[in-house]
Amino acid sequence: MTSDFFRYLLFPFFTRERENLSAPQAIAIAKLLFVVFLIAIIGSLFASGIYTANGLERPENQLSDRNWNATLLLVACVIAPFVEELIFRSWIGSRFGLIYLFPVFMLIWWLLFARVFELSPGSSSLVIWAVISIIYVSYFHKSGAEKDTKIQAAFPFLFWASSIGFALIHLGNYPTASIGILSGLLVVPQLISGAAFGYIRMRFGFIAAVLSHSSWNTVLLSLLALS
Repeated sequence: MTSDFFRYLLFPFFTRERENLSAPQAIAIAKLLFVVFLIAIIGSLFASGIYTANGLERPENQLSDRNWNATLLLVACVIAPFVEELIFRSWIGSRFGLIYLFPVFMLIWWLLFARVFELSPGSSSLVIWAVISIIYVSYFHKSGAEKDTKIQAAFPFLFWASSIGFALIHLGNYPTASIGILSGLLVVPQLISGAAFGYIRMRFGFIAAVLSHSSWNTVLLSLLALS
């Protein structure tokens, strides 16, 4: 599955067919996520190296010093993965009408993270969300997205736009006002994991992507608690 994943990243394609999520497939997904996790660590170390080479201190994730209680864990490991998959990957499989709810999903995301986690993502995040919403809604309104030929032609762009958008909203986890042009390096791990969730969504369906995302967050928080 890992080699198939890397091939898919080079040539993302649209299909309405999904594989059943059996036990062997679940194990294969777990192995894939482990490889992606290692790549994400390498990407994070690379970003830290760039900061150091430029004489900068890498900003700390505002969630790293959070006092995690049951409510925050529920949001981070269950609710947030579901909402984020709704926002960024529910529609790329075939339910393109969901894209019209994109601004609503974004508002839910904002309330979850900015309120529950007491973060201050700032206006830049809202601008990013607004631009992505306008692009998505405009395309699906004008292009007649019910035609698979048009979907297939635009799908590589849509797949990567979804992954990049997923990464960019996680800039809200950092004090971005003080990090300037290198801020994008902070969310390289989210870009990598977002692409993996997109691949899983297209191959196995939306629920598989949600479960993978939830498992990913749970592992990260477990490692954070042990550190």
